[in-house]
Amino acid sequence: MNEEERQQFLNQHNRIMESNKNQIQAQQALSMFQSSDEDRNNLMQEILNPERILSRAETYLRQLRPKKTENGIIFVEPPEDEKLFNEMGIHGIMNILSLYITPNIILSNYTEDEVRVIVNNFGIEFSDLLHNEMENWGMDTRKKQHHYNMICENITNQVDAAYHRAIGGKALEAVNKSLIVTQSEPLGNTFNPIKHQKFNVLNPKTWKNI
Repeated sequence: MNEEERQQFLNQHNRIMESNKNQIQAQQALSMFQSSDEDRNNLMQEILNPERILSRAETYLRQLRPKKTENGIIFVEPPEDEKLFNEMGIHGIMNILSLYITPNIILSNYTEDEVRVIVNNFGIEFSDLLHNEMENWGMDTRKKQHHYNMICENITNQVDAAYHRAIGGKALEAVNKSLIVTQSEPLGNTFNPIKHQKFNVLNPKTWKNI
């Protein structure tokens, strides 16, 4: 990745972070009325848009750091001597992750034993690969290599989380339920404060006509 491509990634990452922040603020503002919709929204985004998960993983691998500017917080790369990986290493790890963190995996149906075997094998293979490639991938100092165990654990945890959503087809079931609920809801604003008022003998608005 050349300097222009690296800058494009940083700009894209900052736009994603800003978009996520705006989404969170909007969801918080509507939470008292749409808590169930918010939960479904978050679930669908995490399952059907793995780029958000992969983007966070790449942020970790690049060791991006927040920096305060006049326009808010942006993320920047550390100095060259503090980077854990070169571009070959980052692309190598991200290519591996992109094969495991996909809707196809998350929406599959595995048993708990199958997931345990798959994730265990992944952890062993990834740790061996990183050990063999660490110098080619930029981890060429003792200081950088001190992060070896933490990197292996974090990357394996990302794969573990993806497969755990597929145990018993839980994620697929949740998506199906979400679609059913969404299709059964009437169009327009379904929130009606009067509907949720309890009967109060002192408040005629709560009386029902018989």
